[in-house]
This record gives sequence, C-alpha cells and structure tokens, in this order.
Amino acid sequence: MSRRPGCYVCGQLGHLAENCSFSERRCFNCLEPGHESSACEAPRTADAKQCYGCGGKGHIRADCPTPASGAAKACYTCGEQGHRARDCPQNPKPVEAKEAKPAPAAPGTAQPKPKKVKVKSCYTCNQPGHIAKECPQQPMAEAPGSNAAAALTA
Repeated sequence: MSRRPGCYVCGQLGHLAENCSFSERRCFNCLEPGHESSACEAPRTADAKQCYGCGGKGHIRADCPTPASGAAKACYTCGEQGHRARDCPQNPKPVEAKEAKPAPAAPGTAQPKPKKVKVKSCYTCNQPGHIAKECPQQPMAEAPGSNAAAALTA
C-alpha cells in the first residue's frame, strides 16, 4: 500500500509542506489560517477532514469505507478480512495468572489488595506465556549474511 503524503501546512493530500502554496499553517478543522484545530472556535466537523487512505473528504483513514489498494486489510489475529484484530471473534481472552500473595503487612496497616496479572500473549502464534520475538514458531533466517538474518539477530 503506498501512502499518500499529507501536507502539514494546509492539511491536503498530494504534496508535502515544503511544496505548499500557502505561506502559513491552516486549521485542519475550518481550513482558515491563523490558528490550529485545537484552538478552533468553529464547530467540529468531519467535512474538512481528508482521508490519507483514499483521498476522500469527510472521514479519516481509520474510518475509510474504501479499502486500500482495492483489497480489504486482513485481521492480524485470524487473517480473515472484514474486521480488525481488536474486534476478532477468535481473539483469545487474556489469561490471568494466579494472584500473588503479598507479604504480611506490619500490624495496624492496611493489607494491599492482590492484583490480577495478565500473562503475555504472542502476536505470532497467539499462545500465552511469551512474546513474538521469543516465539518458538518464529521463521528461521533465510541465509547467513542476508538482510533477514541480520534483522532477526539484531
């Protein structure tokens, strides 16, 4: 997916700030010069927002109705299209570790409440107990001296 550049001066797509025809920054909400969107007194509107995904107006990339490059992005958890990993029906529920027993408190002080600890979950295999860089199912490097080998050992 190629990312379209967005201008930090006028907020429009298709050029960078160094090539912008406007001399001063414009508010991304009302597109008027002299202030930034955080100080804009105009009502907040999605009309002035421009999507970095499709270039359309009225929405941002996160809410884009047009899939990038003509294909919907696949879920990072199950690989299926139509939803994101955070909404995946196969998303494993966080596994909770056993509650640790705190050391006895001094007489007359309040006992701290035990905390529930979330167990690490791997993004590669979705199994609890380790993270992706420690995953036993991690693919092996291609060949010694290749960029892939250097990236995995760096």
